[in-house]
Amino acid sequence: MTGTVVLRDLHLTTPEAFDAAYAEAIRLVHTHRAASISLVQRYLRIGYEPARDLLARMVRETTFVRTMPGGLYMYAPEPLASELKALHGFVTDILLSCERGILDAQAVRQIGLKHALLDYVQRGREPRPTDE
Repeated sequence: MTGTVVLRDLHLTTPEAFDAAYAEAIRLVHTHRAASISLVQRYLRIGYEPARDLLARMVRETTFVRTMPGGLYMYAPEPLASELKALHGFVTDILLSCERGILDAQAVRQIGLKHALLDYVQRGREPRPTDE
């Protein structure tokens, strides 16, 4: 990657070094359309912990980096990030409805509409092809 800043503070011990690395890490993640500790380590030439801290900050402060099971990260640009957020809310509400024992097809549709999942709700009402 051209223009990569080689940081001398491998541990990013100062706020200035961390902020500079964060700005570079954001550009890096967008350029590669990927988010991983090893990617940030390799291009910024920093240690594991600082790279993890940079990605953790991206998770907190942006919508395009998400955590995955096992400590992995995922690059999720818009509109994917919005859809993931809507699906997360949908699943959360479905589980709450299950716990309350008030889940039927109409409740699922209403929860889908609440989370702006209109395409999914309409698709569920379309007649299914018959098996021949």
